[in-house]
Amino acid sequence: MCPAYRKRLTRGLFCLILLCLAATCPPFEATTSAESRPEVRERINAYATACIVDGRYIHVEVHGSGKQSLYALAKEIMQRPDQWRTFVTSSRLTIPYEHLNDRYKHLSIRALFPKDTLSQNQWVHVVTFADDRRGRETLWRIATWFTGNGTTYGEIKRYNGLKSDAIHKGQKITIPRSLLLPAFVEPQRIVTKYGELVFKPEGSEQYAAYKIKKGESIYGHVIPRFTDSRGDKEAAQACRQILESSGIRSPDTIWPGTEIRIPIGILPEKYRPLSLKNAALDSGSQGRTVGRLAGVALILDAGHGGEDPGTLGKLGTHEDDYVYDIMCRVKRLLERDTQARVLTTIIDGNSHYAVLDYVNFKMDKDEYLLTDPPYNNADPKFSVNLRWYLANSLFRKLVREGFDEENIVFTSFHADSLGSGVRGAMVYVPSAYHCRGRNGRNDRAYKRYREVREKPVVEFSWQQRQRSEELSSKFASTLIESFHKERVKVHDNPAVRGQSSPPTRSYIIRNRHVFVPGILRYNEVPVKVLLEVVNLNNVTDCQRIKNPRFREMVAEAYVNALYAFFGT
Repeated sequence: MCPAYRKRLTRGLFCLILLCLAATCPPFEATTSAESRPEVRERINAYATACIVDGRYIHVEVHGSGKQSLYALAKEIMQRPDQWRTFVTSSRLTIPYEHLNDRYKHLSIRALFPKDTLSQNQWVHVVTFADDRRGRETLWRIATWFTGNGTTYGEIKRYNGLKSDAIHKGQKITIPRSLLLPAFVEPQRIVTKYGELVFKPEGSEQYAAYKIKKGESIYGHVIPRFTDSRGDKEAAQACRQILESSGIRSPDTIWPGTEIRIPIGILPEKYRPLSLKNAALDSGSQGRTVGRLAGVALILDAGHGGEDPGTLGKLGTHEDDYVYDIMCRVKRLLERDTQARVLTTIIDGNSHYAVLDYVNFKMDKDEYLLTDPPYNNADPKFSVNLRWYLANSLFRKLVREGFDEENIVFTSFHADSLGSGVRGAMVYVPSAYHCRGRNGRNDRAYKRYREVREKPVVEFSWQQRQRSEELSSKFASTLIESFHKERVKVHDNPAVRGQSSPPTRSYIIRNRHVFVPGILRYNEVPVKVLLEVVNLNNVTDCQRIKNPRFREMVAEAYVNALYAFFGT
């Protein structure tokens, strides 16, 4: 064979190989430098955040705090917890999507793509990231997320009748049930492995399953190890609960390999997954259970922060850090014990939403508003206006996600600055009469923010104002009642004429000027309150808010008020 012919043949074979590779390779995904890749972050719960980079690469960031070690968190979140050290970066875990267990694959997708839906035969994914600012999804990545294998993108493409690989924002991509990962087929049946225990659903509740080993018994091994029962009477009661839950008549009929069911309510905290800690799920419990407040959304705001510390009270208390900690405690309780959707207007750049059991906070300036772009509260008046713009933007986002408007609650946490003899909490609601008129900001400084550009001017009809005052007053009354039950002091300062001054007010009188705080007056959320937790000019109130246990009591009372208000 002549050299020229051999050269042409080799070139032809090379081209044929390239064509074959092109036919089997995934759609081309353009890469950009790490610095230019856009990232979107959505909170899953108090310790985990779902992140998507360039609209394609999903990972979950996990931050431990206090007793929540990174390994304990890895046991709940990862498929292979023993590999957790591989993903430790800067005192946190950064876990790629493929290393998440089924539960957290589902939770991360739900956080990043809240419009996705599951029907009996298919998962409907709504393309969310299809612009240069937040990245671009691809069919290959969608196939990888939902089926575990990017090569199924061709089947998904044919199933949806697509002629090209290009997809656009808002487009619905349907993934048939036959291709879905277990995480997306029946998410309510997902089990959570935690050490030797496997947490399984049973109706609307859960139990911990444990297989009896050779030589073990319920009374002699399971109860001493997996419960806090002390004494014969408590141990006997725990044994009866386990036998009843497991459908076993007598402990003498249990053989090695038998699976027993341990009610979660009798498990010590160290044996519960973090998402179930302190949740009383046993059938006899009257406590809060996971699943309550479903369909309810909260927009939480903590006053001041950043360059603005708020009121500087007695005993060195400054308002912003203490009320921010209360907000974080409310957020933690809601995300841990309920199905409520929780959004915030502000974040601490260092501790994020960690609950801090500090008596004395060191004054800092690391909080900023979650506007686009963020704002460090350099000007208190400017900050107040940005807050109601941000609250309105979050409200519209929740409505688009399908939440009923009257199931959305806005709360701004503050600490008052009144006379030194005044004590206790007060709640402000919007007066329908004093919330008249149009309002908006057209300054160039405001127009930098996306939330302002979305809807620069607000105005409410008389019916809207009246309905908002009615709903907000009802929630405020429920909140005050809950404070009384939890023994959180409520404002009852005698007025000049001998009558008690009510703890719920619809306006403020200052220097003979009557007004409603801007965070309530221009707020589109129908149910909205401003909660003054204590009076920082009163020494006793200052001592109480410095106590972490008191701040926890306030958070618990607030969440209990939500249960009462929504009848759950």
